[in-house]
Amino acid sequence: RDALLALFGILIAACFHFAYFLSDSEHMSPDSPSYVGPAISVLKEKGFVGSNGLPETMRTPGYPLFLAACMALGMEVKEIAILQHLFAALLAGGIYYFARKLGASRGIALIACLLYGIDFPSLHAANRILTETVFTLVLFPVFWLVVSWTKKEKPVKPFGAAVVGGLGGLSALVRPISVFYIVPLWFALWVSGKRRRIVNLLIMSVAFAVFPLTWAFRNQEKAGVFTLSSITGESLLFWRAAGVLAIG
Repeated sequence: RDALLALFGILIAACFHFAYFLSDSEHMSPDSPSYVGPAISVLKEKGFVGSNGLPETMRTPGYPLFLAACMALGMEVKEIAILQHLFAALLAGGIYYFARKLGASRGIALIACLLYGIDFPSLHAANRILTETVFTLVLFPVFWLVVSWTKKEKPVKPFGAAVVGGLGGLSALVRPISVFYIVPLWFALWVSGKRRRIVNLLIMSVAFAVFPLTWAFRNQEKAGVFTLSSITGESLLFWRAAGVLAIG
């Protein structure tokens, strides 16, 4: 019964996503070229550079590499948007099972699944060359595993801590803000584990840090600044702090 209801939720979500795809033919947003440019450069074996030919430091490589893989398979922007809509529809089914795992009834789980399927920001993001859908797909298993810890269904094992840390760190290469998710992961692991807490914390932290640190060292080498992304400075200088700087 759960499988049938989850499949029903996936189909309903897919219908909404397909309808949105047909109603909106614009798949590029103002941020999209900053992801497409490095993807094309990687395919041309020029390295991870922007449209200006300089090393790209504002965008992390996770989503551009996804785009590059899709383009290598012959997919264009329209097909990539379709793929993202399919990902989002499948995530709706995952949310059904996630709600059931939290103890929700079948009806409540189906409502949660359908609400995500018709969520307008998710529909919009899936229809654009933007990171949200792929980011959610990468981070979803992290929350699933952490909930298993907090419900104490199974003891926390070093391998599980490494998987959660690795996926969490990988998500930071899709959206840099995810680097701060290590804090709630620390808390969840600490309150969930009874044995080998320190060991599991260290394993998860090291696995989490591998991907962000690797990219920060790359930026240090290419641009002279040890940082995961220069998006913060870009946002402050050109969008958020300009008025303050002008007043000063």
